[in-house]
Amino acid sequence: MCLGVATPASALSCLPADAVRSYKEAAASEEAYRVISGSISLLARPDGPLRQSVALPGVVTGAILGAGGFAGELSFPVTVQVNCFGPWCGAVPEEGAALVFVQETPEGLVLISEPCPQWYFASPQAGISDKIEACHVTGECVETPF
Repeated sequence: MCLGVATPASALSCLPADAVRSYKEAAASEEAYRVISGSISLLARPDGPLRQSVALPGVVTGAILGAGGFAGELSFPVTVQVNCFGPWCGAVPEEGAALVFVQETPEGLVLISEPCPQWYFASPQAGISDKIEACHVTGECVETPF
């Protein structure tokens, strides 16, 4: 006789990533966020795949979203907080173009990366920065999942 033991299936379910939805959530949050269209560089990278949460030092460079849209080209130190929940971890940012939502904390700027992407968009779709600007400046917020 063979007995099988049923175990609950474990899966992660995420909404499709959407930068406009992230903007609306950041704007409604009690936390202060800055939206930057530019790039992020890490000063240290993990060795191999992550199995636990980690804070990585980096630099974010780009135009900051302000009253008139994205303007200026600034560079700031940032901590990339890659969080893991069970077997799932957030993405470690890659070099290159990105749209990032960084949280302002007393310790400085923090980019939070969780298993369901919400605050970091690598190689954003063409025109996504324009949609974020329109949402910010005019209030016309049209969500477009990636």
